[in-house]
Parts: sequence; structure tokens; C-alpha cells
Amino acid sequence: MKKRLLVMFMAIILLVNNNGIMAVAADKKEYKSGDYTYTLSNNTATITKYAGSKKVVNIPKSLDGYKVVAIGDHAFWNCSKVTEVTIPSGVKKIGKLAFWECKKLKKIKLPATLTYIGDGAFMECNSLEAIKICSKATYIGEYAFCECYSLKKFTVPANVTIIREGTFSMCSSLVYVNVPAGVKNIRKNAFEFCPKLKRIYYAGTKKKWDSISIKDSTVKKLGIFYNGKRQAIKITKIRLSASSKTVKAGKSITINAKISPTNATYQALNWKSSNTKYATVNSNGKVTTKKAGKGHTVTITATSKDTGRKKATYKIKIQ
Repeated sequence: MKKRLLVMFMAIILLVNNNGIMAVAADKKEYKSGDYTYTLSNNTATITKYAGSKKVVNIPKSLDGYKVVAIGDHAFWNCSKVTEVTIPSGVKKIGKLAFWECKKLKKIKLPATLTYIGDGAFMECNSLEAIKICSKATYIGEYAFCECYSLKKFTVPANVTIIREGTFSMCSSLVYVNVPAGVKNIRKNAFEFCPKLKRIYYAGTKKKWDSISIKDSTVKKLGIFYNGKRQAIKITKIRLSASSKTVKAGKSITINAKISPTNATYQALNWKSSNTKYATVNSNGKVTTKKAGKGHTVTITATSKDTGRKKATYKIKIQ
């Protein structure tokens, strides 16, 4: 409920202009062409409303001979049937809340000419799985992808310098994000309520990352991989324990391994018995003793598979 109220509150704020009036195109004459309403400026068109019923929408490059250069504020708001959209080359701007509440929108193709994505542009596009934005884009607005529940990964365009407030908040399926070296500011709540987000791939160095102004508490808890690559976190220590150090011949016992640090990249271990005639051990640390081992002691060794090759041993007396 708290999350839902937050989204509604932000939507209302974004709908209202500085004078507290709903943002409309009342100061410009509107024209109609098929399913579209548009305004003109310098002989170019800005789409202000889509009234069609198609599921797959291919926005035209021009309307009545006028080149389309922008998708206006809330132009596709609540187009509940739309599942796919292709925006043509030449469009430079997507206005605020342009695709708000297009809950079935699954795919969208953006042009290489796009430079601006407004506040809340794709807010509550719950089905949007992926989106690719060209490097020319310089602005991604506040709450632009808020509540895009199906979005799993995202690459911030190379020319974007600020990740704004709430941009990816409540993207519950978001796993990782690529961040360019030019980002200078990550504002509060940018990644709020993203439970699956564990890592950020940053194109710059650790020194450069440390110079970024980060107000988002979530980002401060994530694993950061510098130079755009995953940095392997090595195991530094292995501790072995079991319920007992003695076991009857022919019986089994499981040795538990505790790895440090807990977020080590490669956590699999190689297990080895000092004498397989007396006892064997499987890949999960389960030791099975043999009758021939009665009265003998075997040493079980666990070795990390990463380049650190850390080891730990545990001795079992077979009774």
C-alpha cells in the first residue's frame, strides 16, 4: 500500500505544472490525423494523443506531411491494449508520463535520434521486459521506469550524467544495471524497492566511482564491478564442521563448509578423502565410511576452485 500511494503521489506531481494546473496543449492548436492528435512547431509535429485500438503500434514518421519529432506529455497514457510500439527515426523527445499505465506494453523500439526521456515516461509499464536507448540520449527523467516489474536489465546511455530520483524504483525483476563512466550523480531512491538488484557494472575505475555523488542507500549496498567487468571475489577462508568427529563404520556424516566472504564469486569446493578405501566424500561434503576403515582416521579436505585455492581439513575417526 505504501508503494502504491508513492506511485500515485508522484504521478500527480508529474501531471501538474509549476502553476498547479494540469499540463495541456491548450496554448497550441491541435490537429488530427487518423489515430493521432498533434501540434505543430517550426513545421514539425509533436504527437499529443493516440486514440487507436491497435495492439502493435508503428508510429508514422510524419503526419499530414509534417515530420514527427516528439511524443508529447501523456500521449499514450493508459493505452491498455498496446503491447508493442515502434518509434520512428527523427523523434528526439518522449515527454513526461508519455506511456504511463501502458500495462501490457511488452516491447518498444526507440530510434537512434532520441535524446530525451521525460519524467515518468514509462511509469507502470508493468510488462516491459527490455528497452535499449541509444548513446545520444542525455536525459532520463525522474521515475521514468518506476514499477516496470518485468524489466530485468538496463544499460544507462553513455551520455547520461545523472540517474535521477526514483528512475528505477520498484523494478522488482531488475537484476543488474550497466552504468557509464560519465555518471556524476545518483540521486535518492533511484533504485528503491529493487529486491533482486545485486550488482552494478560500472564502466569506470573504482577511483572514479568513489567520486560520484551517491544519495541512494540501495546503491551503497550493491556489488560494484569496475571497468564494466565482473571482478571475482576470492574465498579467503574455509571452516569445516560436523555433528561429530567419530562415525561408525558403514555409516555417513555430512561436513558443513562455511565460506568467507559469504559473497565470494565461486563458492563450489573440491572435496577429497585421504583414503578412499576407508571413506569417500561427495561434492556436497557427505562422507560415507566403509567397514574396512574401522579403527582408522581419515582426513577430509575441502579446496576452493577459484585461483586462491584455499583449503580446510576435518579428521574423522571411524569406529
